[in-house]
Amino acid sequence: MSTTHECEKYVDFVARHGTQGKELLVEANYDLQQAERLFEKKACTDFITTHGEVARVLLEDREYSLADAERLMDEHYEGAYKDETDFARHYVDCKLTEADFDDWLAEYIDYARVAKRLLTSREFWTVYAEGKTHVFTTV
Repeated sequence: MSTTHECEKYVDFVARHGTQGKELLVEANYDLQQAERLFEKKACTDFITTHGEVARVLLEDREYSLADAERLMDEHYEGAYKDETDFARHYVDCKLTEADFDDWLAEYIDYARVAKRLLTSREFWTVYAEGKTHVFTTV
């Protein structure tokens, strides 16, 4: 391999990684492969420092590449919640639009059963007129 080609590789490495790249080259004794590994390790450490345990889990336990883990955090991360129920509550309260809410909720609530319970509870009474159910409270 020519010296010119080696120089170009060093210049490219420094261009991609800036001042930190120069420092890593020195630390790696100008071994480009070692410097790349050091850079990747430092980038992973910085990512974990920035995002915490969730970043470590993505990189180590789930074995995502750093680029994929960064993309997941940037484009798909919804936040941290106490538990799944806390997330569901947040989603229903904050993410669903009013237009979507009724259709979405209908999948989980049997409105016919709810209506029967409400209207037999003696808290409400009904009048049927003009093809509609008109509801009144008893108090």
